[in-house]
Amino acid sequence: MIGALLALALLPAFTELPPQTLETDQCAMALWDRSSGQRVAFWRATGPLLLALDPAPQSFAPVPGSGSGAPVLGLLPEARFAANDLTAHIAVAITISPNGRSATISSGTLTLTAADGEARITPVAGIIGCG
Repeated sequence: MIGALLALALLPAFTELPPQTLETDQCAMALWDRSSGQRVAFWRATGPLLLALDPAPQSFAPVPGSGSGAPVLGLLPEARFAANDLTAHIAVAITISPNGRSATISSGTLTLTAADGEARITPVAGIIGCG
């Protein structure tokens, strides 16, 4: 048990992601850690996942063929990403707004996994918006 706790300490901690911008007609997902309220992830529909990891934000490339679910504003409710020896997995419940230009994420998880299999599961909530 102590070994597992020490291994989790080796995974980078989440920090607050600085504000991000969107181009016109571009959509993105922003996720907040439900416990701390910190913005921890930002995923543009046409780009990598940006995670607020200590000591600096890190970009994770989409893993081809790993996403599932019906896209909402160009973003999948479940997707995997990779960077160096870490993988990130997003699994969220998305509800599109009546105007069709935004959506809410009332629940979901962001899982960060190290190469040795140790993982940190973070409950998240968020939004999808378009510029």
